[in-house]
Amino acid sequence: MNYRGLYLIVFCCIISILTSCNKEKRTVPVCYKHSFPIDTVMPVQEYAVENDAKLPQLFRMKNRLLVFGDYGMMNIYSYPELQLICSQEGPDGASRTIGEGKLYIEKQGKVDVYELENDSLVQTSSFAIANKVPYSIGTVQELRPDVYIYADMYDFPGMREFHIMDTQKRQCVSKGDYPEDDKRFKRRREFKTAYMHSLWVKPDKSAFVVVYSQLRRVRIYDKEGGLCHDIFLENEVGNYKVVPQNASERYWHFGQSFVTDKYIYLLNPDKLGIADAEPRCNILVLDWEGNLVAKYKLNVWIYDFFVDETNSVIFGSCWGNLKKDAFFSLNTLI
Repeated sequence: MNYRGLYLIVFCCIISILTSCNKEKRTVPVCYKHSFPIDTVMPVQEYAVENDAKLPQLFRMKNRLLVFGDYGMMNIYSYPELQLICSQEGPDGASRTIGEGKLYIEKQGKVDVYELENDSLVQTSSFAIANKVPYSIGTVQELRPDVYIYADMYDFPGMREFHIMDTQKRQCVSKGDYPEDDKRFKRRREFKTAYMHSLWVKPDKSAFVVVYSQLRRVRIYDKEGGLCHDIFLENEVGNYKVVPQNASERYWHFGQSFVTDKYIYLLNPDKLGIADAEPRCNILVLDWEGNLVAKYKLNVWIYDFFVDETNSVIFGSCWGNLKKDAFFSLNTLI
């Protein structure tokens, strides 16, 4: 027997196993950051709307704004002129997501896809993303053709941050670890409610970001679901490293977000959950390497927003000096 050859085979196997284990155990350390190169108070321009319309959610589709308000109504405005074009009943759904000129309307795991034609939403396709969902799986975004990603919800089984569904193969892969386990909480449902989070896919589909609502935690993943950057944004307000068990002690750190191929924009009210909302918010900007870029301090309470990079403008809806719902815009410094 050629013992030298046998030893070589065994040695190579051991190296292969150790290498595989190292890859599996690879961890990305939490990076604590607090200083923004741009940190400034920013004036906003407010624009009144007709008939005191409610503006909780809006989407931009080319030169149109789709604004979803009360009682299922949808107003369509021209952009940037802000002329009301028409009002109509919007599609029924529990969550809405925009992506590449398409509007995804989701309810109980079924997703209808709409496009805007002649100032009307027209359904162009539909697909099932999950089965036996009590109400909603939240916002759904395309990761690649026929593959969609969505954040974990309080009524989902397991302990993974997000789920990737291949709608053609009907295969779902769950990935991502929560910042802690659920041992501090009586029920897993309570834990997941405390650690609610949103997920946003980079337009070029090369990465996505997970943003925790009640924790100053932001995680950036590659397109395969591998963790690249884990950032904790330190601050004097509600600076908990874990979410408090007592709901009355929790701060609402991050709300609506918007991503471009350059930056991640985070709505940051830093409001104690049980406190009344004040007419102020921050918008924080990070790049896709996890670097802090800008902090805009605003004197309005923001509902929703998007970024018009062509004109270097952040545009959205708010409650501010007009004492009613209004559109707003501000010029970015980046």
